[in-house]
Amino acid sequence: MWRKILRACAVALASGALLGGASLCAATGAAAPAGQRPIPLDLAPAKVDTSFGAVTYDCGSQSLIKVVGEDSTITLNGTCGEVDVTGVANTVNLQTVAIINAPGTGNHITWEKGPGGGVPRISNPSGSNDIHGPGGIQIQG
Repeated sequence: MWRKILRACAVALASGALLGGASLCAATGAAAPAGQRPIPLDLAPAKVDTSFGAVTYDCGSQSLIKVVGEDSTITLNGTCGEVDVTGVANTVNLQTVAIINAPGTGNHITWEKGPGGGVPRISNPSGSNDIHGPGGIQIQG
């Protein structure tokens, strides 16, 4: 049942149906009833194909995850191996990632940390993606 609520929350958040103060849904999933643990996020599929929406997944230490689609917000929590961003005009938020390949165009990619707290390996062959890390680290091209 909670998975249905989580999916409904994601749809409502993406459509803008939930505005400030929604107690059941948060940007990272559904809240659990008092005294219960929160539902873990669904594991990211090998291909995240979302257009004009918002999704949040847990990487679950898997690799390779391909982000395709257009004009979406994709958040990948946990530890990701390799993430390929081939879509257009997406906002991609990565918690921990080893490799970022960004052959897409016009994407805004942020990462918190790489392996061991360092910097991930980054490739931006199109040069048209903004890739930011902590402390304003920015990589273009």
